[in-house]
Amino acid sequence: MNHEAREEIETAYGGKLDWQRLSDKQGCRVCDTLPGGGWTDDATWDEVIPRAFEKVQRLYAAFSPRLSG
Repeated sequence: MNHEAREEIETAYGGKLDWQRLSDKQGCRVCDTLPGGGWTDDATWDEVIPRAFEKVQRLYAAFSPRLSG
């Protein structure tokens, strides 16, 4: 994916994403961090899950127009 597409995706997402090259693959991994808790700490789930869901929705909205099939 070219740099212009990355900028468009990040603009649609509403923030910077971490683009991780997978040297043995044709694609890459794209992610964002969620500070303030994690899946291994169930005491933070009530606060983390709604934020994670919101980020997934934003990722879907940013990528779905560019995906085929």
